[in-house]
This record gives sequence, C-alpha cells and structure tokens, in this order.
Amino acid sequence: MKTILLILTSVVLFMSVGCEKEELVNTWVQGTVVNGDDQTYIPDALIYLMSNDKPFTGGFSDWEYVDSMLTDSEGYFRFDYQARENTRYGVYPKKEHFFDYRQVQFQSRSQKEAGIKPPLFPKAYLEIRVQDEPPYSGINSMHIDTPFGQETIEIKGDPIDTTVIRWLHPPSELYGWFYHLDTGWSEPFGAYATCSQFDTCYYEIIF
Repeated sequence: MKTILLILTSVVLFMSVGCEKEELVNTWVQGTVVNGDDQTYIPDALIYLMSNDKPFTGGFSDWEYVDSMLTDSEGYFRFDYQARENTRYGVYPKKEHFFDYRQVQFQSRSQKEAGIKPPLFPKAYLEIRVQDEPPYSGINSMHIDTPFGQETIEIKGDPIDTTVIRWLHPPSELYGWFYHLDTGWSEPFGAYATCSQFDTCYYEIIF
C-alpha cells in the first residue's frame, strides 16, 4: 500500500512540474538597417529575429530563427513577440551585394524606444586580369589571397592569361598574390585596389 501511494505521489508531482507553463512576456525590438559606410537607410533588407537559450554561445550556429521581415522604404523594422525567460533575442540583417558577417545584434534597454541600427557593409567587385606577356616567364601557376570568406583564387596556365572576379570592401583594400616557382611559392606581391561601393573595377597583374 505504501509503495502504491509513493508511486502515485511521484506521478502527481511529475505531472504538476511537467505541466507548469513557461512564462512569456510581450515585448518588441525595432530599429533601422543602415549602410555601415555612410549610414544611409537600406530598404528591402531581409532581417531576422533570432533567439538563443544557451547559457554560453560559441557562435552564429547557436542561434535560432524566430521570425523575419523586409525593411520598409526607410530601412525600418519592428518585431512584436513573446519572449521566453532565460532566452536572449537579437536581430540579424542581410541583403544581396552586402557582406554577410552572420552576426546577431542585441538591443539594450536604453535603445528599446529609440531603436537599434544594425549595419550592413556594401561590396564592390574587382575584375582582375592576370597575364604573362612575351617573353614568357615560365611561371604557370599562382594564387591570389581573398579575405571575407572567399576561397583563394588558384590560377594555372602556360602561359597564364585569365580574368577572375573577387569581392572588395570599398573604398580600398590591400590584396596579395604569389607566383609558383621551382623553389616553391614566391615572396608575396601586393597592391591596393580602390573601388566605390557596388561598382565593378578593373585591375591588371601583368608579368
């Protein structure tokens, strides 16, 4: 009899704990997505409301998508949502022709009424002509280092004569390249490329 009573008591306690509802709080986050270079508004940017219930976060993969919307003609957005206890919330914007750093931005209490301004940074596009001119050097392999998540550009040819495209963070960026010699990779060569946001600019590597 005592054993049955103990089991029933445990079941009742388990049910009461398991059925306890998590408290939700009505709240909101608002702001304006801006161009990080000149602070102009960005319309039609896709912005996500994100949540993270992990006590310690190792990166973007720990965040979950809650909701999404497009910014209006002045870059404005607002999410009205129910927040869970012990869960962090933030926003993550992205748009074509802007760099995607996969970063979530938070809103402080002082920013709640004024709103936040998550930035997006514009891309430019660099068209690079790589050409070995007569008398030929004998170099038939090289690579161009590319930051911002792009794969290193590997170039081969005999002689080398090709055109490649890479991203550029305007207004200017230092990039480098290496020739492959019989003794291994050469010392690095480099140059500053200058280009306005969203433009496609041209640069030549002639050797």
